[in-house]
Amino acid sequence: MSLGPDFFHHLAIQGDALYARVLSRDDAQLVPTRLTQAAAARLRAGIAALESWLRRVLLLMALTLEPGLQPRAQPWVKTHRPRLSPPHTTLRIFPRGDAPSRDQFDRLHGRYAAREPFSNGPVWAAPLLARLGALKALIDAPEARAKRLAFHLARRTPGCLQAPTYRGRTSGQRFGTEASTLFDAMGAAICERSRARPPPLGPAPRAGPRIRAL
Repeated sequence: MSLGPDFFHHLAIQGDALYARVLSRDDAQLVPTRLTQAAAARLRAGIAALESWLRRVLLLMALTLEPGLQPRAQPWVKTHRPRLSPPHTTLRIFPRGDAPSRDQFDRLHGRYAAREPFSNGPVWAAPLLARLGALKALIDAPEARAKRLAFHLARRTPGCLQAPTYRGRTSGQRFGTEASTLFDAMGAAICERSRARPPPLGPAPRAGPRIRAL
């Protein structure tokens, strides 16, 4: 598989399409104040699917950038018992903050009216929309995050990598035919690229000691 600029540009186009699909499913583009429980659940599922897509995009970009990172240390040698399968890498790319409390939301919007308990009834849309907006910003400009991930992997995670998976019940098939095919193709490319990773990134070799006097 050729992973040139055109391929990643196509991934960005598909990411925009997925974002628009998630945003427009329950008219979230109208920026509602609150969502029903069912609409909030659908929005959370769409956000989780979009995060899974972006994890593979970022990891694939990082593996593409990793061979060009400098300097490199000596080839890494295993000193422990080899694993039977590649380690599962958990990428905490997207921070998950707790939803704001009722008082915090009221102070933010200047409202202090008494309402029903926060856990019952409609769900505040602001935290979900903010999280979705952060993903859109990452879709538009993933290069900086991918480079940081490349340095992280080069320093701390030698060896083969497994593609991050979507843990929902519908897997990657919820994206649609073309996007699901690209999702599976990215997983295969990640496994293929990780088998040919260079040695771990390390400090530049120091000069040897000089003999000042015999």
